[in-house]
Amino acid sequence: MKTHNAVVGFGKYQGTLVTRVPLGYLKWAIANHCSGQVALADGSSARMFEVAPHEMQRRGERLAGIEVSAHAVDRLSDRHLDKWRLTREKEEGLYSWMQRKGLEAWSRKMLPDVQVTESQGLIFRIEYDGIVWVIEDLEIPVVKTVF
Repeated sequence: MKTHNAVVGFGKYQGTLVTRVPLGYLKWAIANHCSGQVALADGSSARMFEVAPHEMQRRGERLAGIEVSAHAVDRLSDRHLDKWRLTREKEEGLYSWMQRKGLEAWSRKMLPDVQVTESQGLIFRIEYDGIVWVIEDLEIPVVKTVF
Protein backbone atom coordinates (compact mmCIF):
# COMPACT_ATOMS: atom_id res chain seq x y z
CA MET A 1 0.00 0.00 0.00
CA LYS A 2 1.43 3.36 -1.00
CA THR A 3 1.05 6.14 1.55
CA HIS A 4 2.39 8.96 -0.61
CA ASN A 5 -0.40 11.58 -1.08
CA ALA A 6 -2.72 9.66 1.29
CA VAL A 7 -4.85 12.04 3.39
CA VAL A 8 -6.26 11.48 6.87
CA GLY A 9 -10.04 11.92 6.77
CA PHE A 10 -10.87 12.16 10.48
CA GLY A 11 -9.94 13.58 13.88
CA LYS A 12 -6.96 15.60 15.00
CA TYR A 13 -5.03 15.15 11.75
CA GLN A 14 -7.97 15.47 9.35
CA GLY A 15 -6.74 16.82 6.00
CA THR A 16 -3.09 16.02 6.82
CA LEU A 17 -0.93 13.88 4.57
CA VAL A 18 -0.18 10.55 6.25
CA THR A 19 3.49 11.24 5.53
CA ARG A 20 3.23 14.22 7.94
CA VAL A 21 1.48 12.40 10.80
CA PRO A 22 3.74 11.94 13.87
CA LEU A 23 5.19 8.48 14.46
CA GLY A 24 3.59 8.27 17.90
CA TYR A 25 0.15 8.72 16.35
CA LEU A 26 0.82 5.96 13.82
CA LYS A 27 1.79 3.61 16.66
CA TRP A 28 -1.31 4.67 18.60
CA ALA A 29 -3.52 3.96 15.54
CA ILE A 30 -2.14 0.44 15.26
CA ALA A 31 -2.33 -0.33 18.98
CA ASN A 32 -5.90 0.96 19.23
CA HIS A 33 -7.15 -0.54 15.97
CA CYS A 34 -8.15 2.95 14.75
CA SER A 35 -10.76 2.55 12.03
CA GLY A 36 -10.80 6.18 10.84
CA GLN A 37 -10.67 6.46 7.06
CA VAL A 38 -7.66 7.53 5.01
CA ALA A 39 -8.09 8.57 1.38
CA LEU A 40 -5.41 6.93 -0.74
CA ALA A 41 -3.91 8.51 -3.86
CA ASP A 42 -5.53 5.91 -6.14
CA GLY A 43 -9.02 7.02 -5.04
CA SER A 44 -9.66 4.14 -2.67
CA SER A 45 -9.71 4.36 1.12
CA ALA A 46 -8.38 2.29 4.00
CA ARG A 47 -8.57 2.32 7.76
CA MET A 48 -5.83 4.13 9.65
CA PHE A 49 -4.62 1.00 11.46
CA GLU A 50 -4.10 -0.62 8.02
CA VAL A 51 -2.26 2.39 6.56
CA ALA A 52 -0.04 3.13 9.57
CA PRO A 53 2.28 0.08 9.30
CA HIS A 54 2.93 0.88 5.63
CA GLU A 55 3.82 4.47 6.47
CA MET A 56 6.09 3.32 9.29
CA GLN A 57 7.83 0.93 6.91
CA ARG A 58 8.21 3.74 4.36
CA ARG A 59 9.94 5.81 7.05
CA GLY A 60 12.25 2.94 7.91
CA GLU A 61 10.70 2.45 11.34
CA ARG A 62 10.53 -0.99 12.88
CA LEU A 63 7.15 -2.10 14.15
CA ALA A 64 7.95 -3.56 17.54
CA GLY A 65 6.35 -6.76 18.73
CA ILE A 66 5.74 -5.04 22.05
CA GLU A 67 5.70 -1.45 23.27
CA VAL A 68 7.08 -0.28 26.61
CA SER A 69 5.56 2.66 28.47
CA ALA A 70 7.73 5.41 29.91
CA HIS A 71 6.33 4.51 33.33
CA ALA A 72 7.60 0.93 32.94
CA VAL A 73 11.07 2.19 31.99
CA ASP A 74 11.12 4.46 35.05
CA ARG A 75 9.99 1.64 37.35
CA LEU A 76 12.50 -0.81 35.96
CA SER A 77 15.36 1.69 36.25
CA ASP A 78 14.46 2.16 39.93
CA ARG A 79 14.03 -1.52 40.81
CA HIS A 80 15.89 -3.77 38.38
CA LEU A 81 18.80 -1.84 36.91
CA ASP A 82 21.31 -4.42 38.19
CA LYS A 83 19.43 -7.19 36.33
CA TRP A 84 19.66 -5.14 33.12
CA ARG A 85 23.39 -4.59 33.62
CA LEU A 86 23.99 -8.30 34.17
CA THR A 87 21.81 -9.70 31.35
CA ARG A 88 21.89 -7.14 28.56
CA GLU A 89 23.42 -7.94 25.21
CA LYS A 90 26.42 -5.97 23.97
CA GLU A 91 25.42 -2.31 23.51
CA GLU A 92 21.77 -3.06 24.33
CA GLY A 93 20.06 -0.09 25.96
CA LEU A 94 17.45 -0.29 28.69
CA TYR A 95 14.45 0.22 26.37
CA SER A 96 15.60 -2.42 23.87
CA TRP A 97 16.33 -4.83 26.71
CA MET A 98 12.83 -4.24 28.08
CA GLN A 99 11.31 -4.94 24.66
CA ARG A 100 13.27 -8.19 24.38
CA LYS A 101 12.53 -9.36 27.92
CA GLY A 102 8.93 -8.12 27.71
CA LEU A 103 8.39 -10.24 24.59
CA GLU A 104 9.89 -13.22 26.39
CA ALA A 105 7.49 -12.65 29.29
CA TRP A 106 4.58 -12.10 26.88
CA SER A 107 5.23 -15.49 25.28
CA ARG A 108 4.36 -17.04 28.67
CA LYS A 109 0.91 -15.39 28.90
CA MET A 110 -1.07 -18.63 28.58
CA LEU A 111 0.69 -20.48 31.39
CA PRO A 112 -1.59 -21.44 34.31
CA ASP A 113 0.25 -19.30 36.89
CA VAL A 114 -0.30 -16.03 34.97
CA GLN A 115 -2.83 -13.63 36.52
CA VAL A 116 -5.28 -11.99 34.12
CA THR A 117 -7.58 -9.03 34.86
CA GLU A 118 -9.86 -7.05 32.61
CA SER A 119 -9.93 -3.30 32.19
CA GLN A 120 -10.42 -1.81 28.72
CA GLY A 121 -8.54 -4.87 27.50
CA LEU A 122 -6.98 -7.90 29.12
CA ILE A 123 -4.13 -7.13 31.48
CA PHE A 124 -1.64 -9.90 32.19
CA ARG A 125 0.57 -10.01 35.27
CA ILE A 126 3.46 -12.28 34.31
CA GLU A 127 6.34 -13.19 36.60
CA TYR A 128 9.40 -13.84 34.48
CA ASP A 129 13.09 -13.85 35.30
CA GLY A 130 12.58 -12.25 38.72
CA ILE A 131 10.43 -9.38 37.42
CA VAL A 132 6.64 -9.03 37.38
CA TRP A 133 5.64 -7.68 33.96
CA VAL A 134 2.21 -6.01 33.69
CA ILE A 135 1.27 -6.18 30.01
CA GLU A 136 -1.95 -4.99 28.38
CA ASP A 137 -3.16 -7.07 25.44
CA LEU A 138 -3.71 -4.56 22.62
CA GLU A 139 -3.02 -4.85 18.88
CA ILE A 140 0.60 -4.27 19.91
CA PRO A 141 0.97 -5.44 23.54
CA VAL A 142 2.16 -2.74 25.95
CA VAL A 143 4.32 -3.21 29.05
CA LYS A 144 2.45 -0.89 31.42
CA THR A 145 4.66 -1.33 34.50
CA VAL A 146 6.97 -3.73 36.27
CA PHE A 147 7.40 -4.84 39.89
